[in-house]
Amino acid sequence: MSTSRAREFAKKQREEIDKSSNAEEIQKAIDGLIQGLGISEEEYWTDYVVEGYMKQNTISKLRSEVLEGIEDQTNRNEAWEEFVKTLTKTSSIDLKSIE
Repeated sequence: MSTSRAREFAKKQREEIDKSSNAEEIQKAIDGLIQGLGISEEEYWTDYVVEGYMKQNTISKLRSEVLEGIEDQTNRNEAWEEFVKTLTKTSSIDLKSIE
């Protein structure tokens, strides 16, 4: 996923929040997160959201590849858990933080 595509996603999300019926509540939650992160609102939308989306998209693609051909949801969950367990034993990657 390209950074420009992720930035476009963030821009659309920001616009959608402004249009939503509970925009004030959402903005208040975002403001709390921004304050907790110690960043500006602009940094939140141009860096934090972009990086998060790119990471989530990458893991989603990996999950799709790992689970290709497994139809049963229980089997899919077990296969993913086993993949994550094996991967985290052999590397420093933490995929559980995204789920």
